[in-house]
Amino acid sequence: MKEKKLIQLGYIKPDYDLTFTKLCLTKHPKSSNIWYHRQWILKRYSQLINFEAEFEVIDKAINRYTTNYFAWNHRIWLLEYMDNKKLVEELKSMQSKMYKYISDHAGWNYVLNILKKIVITSSSNNNNNKRELQKLCKEHVEFVKKQLKEFPGHEAIWYYLRLLSSFIFQNKDIIFDNGEQDLQTFYRNEISFINDQYLNENNLNTLLVEEKFSLQYKLWLYTLNNKNTTNKDYSALLTEIDSYRMMSGDKAINYLTDLINKIQNK
Repeated sequence: MKEKKLIQLGYIKPDYDLTFTKLCLTKHPKSSNIWYHRQWILKRYSQLINFEAEFEVIDKAINRYTTNYFAWNHRIWLLEYMDNKKLVEELKSMQSKMYKYISDHAGWNYVLNILKKIVITSSSNNNNNKRELQKLCKEHVEFVKKQLKEFPGHEAIWYYLRLLSSFIFQNKDIIFDNGEQDLQTFYRNEISFINDQYLNENNLNTLLVEEKFSLQYKLWLYTLNNKNTTNKDYSALLTEIDSYRMMSGDKAINYLTDLINKIQNK
């Protein structure tokens, strides 16, 4: 508190204190107090915000501790000061280096926050913006699927894909030209992707754990799109779950069966 008062009274220059907190974070990269104090300075002296400099501080902190929620949250906080163009650049920049954080849930959460911010700042009444937004979301979904292929067996990617599909479902009218119709196309494409890549008996390169993740994702899509999912769809999924259970001996998958039975008995 004393330090904040000294800054407000002009005894300490805010840019000097930014340099000081940067130094402190090299020793204490997960200190919530240091991160919050840095935000306090930048919030009151926004002219000092330098994205490149802030990202450098954040990257160094994350490299020391990969699951550094305070560093990632600071990066999320900085999104408030970006316009749409800068947000799109940040999304593409993160996509190019997510391989560094492939198992870091906090990193994937940051990526989703960028996408959320882009959707919020995009005008749904402007057809050009909507087309660009739809293109961006489609490319992002394909990017995530590419990560699944390049980094097999990473649950964090599958978990993110579930969150992403929910986000698209919730914002279908903003993202798509024909909300419900385009959403159904999205679901069909996702189900085809799962069936072809992970639930295909001819694909011998699929890991058992990937089959498990794909079954979880398939049920997730079915529940999101429950009004258009038939009992036949659920029955076929139960058969696929039984097949996986026989192959793997994994009884933990039983919860999917329980969920499907509850849905069918409603």
